[in-house]
Amino acid sequence: MIGEDIQMSSLLTTGEMIDLLDIGRTAKCVKGENLGAEVSYDYDYKGSRRLFVKNSKDHSQKIFTISDYHKNSKWVFPPLFVSFQEAMEALSEGKIVYFHGLDGEDEPVKVIGRYLRINLTGLSIYSLDSLYYGKWTVREG
Repeated sequence: MIGEDIQMSSLLTTGEMIDLLDIGRTAKCVKGENLGAEVSYDYDYKGSRRLFVKNSKDHSQKIFTISDYHKNSKWVFPPLFVSFQEAMEALSEGKIVYFHGLDGEDEPVKVIGRYLRINLTGLSIYSLDSLYYGKWTVREG
């Protein structure tokens, strides 16, 4: 899935995060009492749409409920990673592609143009295996 162009660095309030959250997306708490918690929007066992929170300490998951506990929390949306194939298709369509390394933690390398030129884009330090199995994101060009 080629992701929406939501600013990854924008800190969101709990209300803003809930407004922007969609099925299949996850938001991560980066400030406040919920530090490290991840909230996702999905279907429960009855087929109802619910917000779920995953605790960063014990990885337990429960239904997310709003309280004063979340009042000062700040949230971000981690990047929506795509496969190498999806990234190359997007590149050929004129979109801007970023490579985030094998684990998604490296500083993103911007790739522009129809062809992937490894020696010109800063990707020369990666193996072909890393490029193929690595983390990619796409933005409109």
